[in-house]
Amino acid sequence: MLEGIIEDIRVYPVEIPLARKFSTSMATQKTGSFVIVEVCSGELSGFGEVDPRPHITGETIDSAVAVLNKYLVPVVIGKSIFDLGSIHQAMQVVELNPSAKAAIDIGVFDLMGKIMNKPVRDLLGGLKNKPVILNAWAGIEDDLDKVLETILKKVERGFKRAAKVKAGLDYRRESQLLKRLVDALPGGMDIIVDANQAWSFRSAKRQLAEMAEMGVTIAEQPLRSDDLLGMQKLADSVPLALMADESVWTARDAFNLARMGAVSMFNLKLIKCGGLYQAMKFLGVAESAGISCMVGSTVQTSISAAAQAHLAASSNVIDLADIVIPDEFLVTDIAEGFKVEGGAVVFSDKPGLGLEVDKGLIKRFLVH
Repeated sequence: MLEGIIEDIRVYPVEIPLARKFSTSMATQKTGSFVIVEVCSGELSGFGEVDPRPHITGETIDSAVAVLNKYLVPVVIGKSIFDLGSIHQAMQVVELNPSAKAAIDIGVFDLMGKIMNKPVRDLLGGLKNKPVILNAWAGIEDDLDKVLETILKKVERGFKRAAKVKAGLDYRRESQLLKRLVDALPGGMDIIVDANQAWSFRSAKRQLAEMAEMGVTIAEQPLRSDDLLGMQKLADSVPLALMADESVWTARDAFNLARMGAVSMFNLKLIKCGGLYQAMKFLGVAESAGISCMVGSTVQTSISAAAQAHLAASSNVIDLADIVIPDEFLVTDIAEGFKVEGGAVVFSDKPGLGLEVDKGLIKRFLVH
């Protein structure tokens, strides 16, 4: 008989050095801060991850640890991992803190897969033959040649579904980059520009019209997250698809944006929506509204990356995968098993997330 009662949850705050910085218009990361959780039942355990980003969810490594230890862990101890609704309802003991909740959720799914001897994507209703092809992307760099080189190297390796560049700091330089990028990319790829809320309505309207002429097909979060009417007006004014990121967190947000006709795409991030269980609700809204999704991420370990990949493999609504590959940034990853070949995620039939987590490495990078 499968019980799967949560007996313990261990919380490990870690900081892993980055091999190179990661910059957007909102922030620059020089160190990888994460909180790893281990959900224990009997002899088995599942692993989840918090990616605390103050500029995204308002969470820090210290606040995430405090919320987990004081509020979230106590209310889910003793619950069955199969009672996901009850687990998420209990975690409403605190508002917000979505990435802390996502960590427990991902750990529960990993453990559930191990108990049932099934990959997480199967638990989510996975599509057996759906490839998950990652975007070719780069962050903001001082050297445009470096950005272009990063993306084109990925395209050569098979990342040929879409290319994505960050924008919002210097339009003149960004225009130069896009012109060069469009000329160098093979045909048929989507080109995404992500401004991370950096533009006003007037500048966004002008710049996106020019970018569309260059060949850009998708604009991600050009306006402030709370400017939904601006996004709605912009959607009617520019000849490309608008994608919401910071404007859309929950299934309710997705419903409201769809009802307004403000965007035609959503960026679904587990650290924003609160985990895989909530993501499935989100995807149900998107599917009903006929809106496609991109699964998004930040600098992360293989735990978060694998969870995003399993989600992407579970739904036809997810058309794009903006999954940060851990070894592109981390000096050392704390888990093995997340693999990418030819631009696509390589899934194994191992249960849960399909990872081997190295607790020795967790201890090495533990924040005391």
